Amino acid sequence: MSKLVKLAKSIERFVLDGTLVAKGMALEAAIPFAAGHELIRQQRRNLTLIGQISDILFDQLIGAGCVSRIMAAWVGNVSAGLGHNYSFHQWQRYSGKKPGFLWAVSPFDNLPVTLIPALRPDVTILQCPTLRRRRQRPFMGQPGRE
Repeated sequence: MSKLVKLAKSIERFVLDGTLVAKGMALEAAIPFAAGHELIRQQRRNLTLIGQISDILFDQLIGAGCVSRIMAAWVGNVSAGLGHNYSFHQWQRYSGKKPGFLWAVSPFDNLPVTLIPALRPDVTILQCPTLRRRRQRPFMGQPGRE
C-alpha cells in the first residue's frame, strides 16, 4: 500500500500547533512554498521554524501569525533584503535587550566559542519536485546551475 498522502492531509496530521519545523534546508530552488502556504491555510500557530538561511516564506509565515520562534541565520530574500515582518517582530521583541548566549573555552586554542545545541525538529519539510517508485527522490540541483 502506498504511503503517499496529499499535502493538506500530511500537514494536518504531522504539523500541529507548537511543532518544531525544519523547512527547506536546501537551495533556493527547493523552498517548499506549497507546504508553507498550507500551514497558513490551516492556521497553524506557535511554530518554531528552523533553516540554515531562510527565505521569504519564513517572512510570510511570520506575517500570517504562524511563528513563535525562528532558528536561522537570515530571514528574507537575496534581492528584497531582510524580511519586513521578521524585522518588525524582532524590533518589538529585542528593543533594548541583547539575546543571551552560552560560551565556553575551546580545548584546541583556548579561544571563546559559542555553545549551540543540536537541532532536533519534530518535522522536516522538503521540496520534492519528482518522486519515483521505491521512494527515490532525485534532486538535480538548482536549475540553470549545472
